[in-house]
Amino acid sequence: MPLGKEIGRISPEENWPLIEDASEESWARTVESLREEHEALVGALSRLSEERLGETVPGRSYSFYTLLHGVIHHDLYHLGQIAVLKEKKE
Repeated sequence: MPLGKEIGRISPEENWPLIEDASEESWARTVESLREEHEALVGALSRLSEERLGETVPGRSYSFYTLLHGVIHHDLYHLGQIAVLKEKKE
């Protein structure tokens, strides 16, 4: 998504998609998709000036700085969940 575009809302189906394929191959595709999305985020951040971090995200009431911290906290939360599930599996 280009910088400066309003972030749309996602539907419950997009937010919590049904898992129809729990194979190793499907998991590998999911992990690759996550890696690609994070690379895109890092690329977008590399083009974002320090001054812009304090600006409000279009269509939201918080700054890009707050959004970035939210993404980091969100990912850390889910990484913890994955670590717990992986440990239980082993």
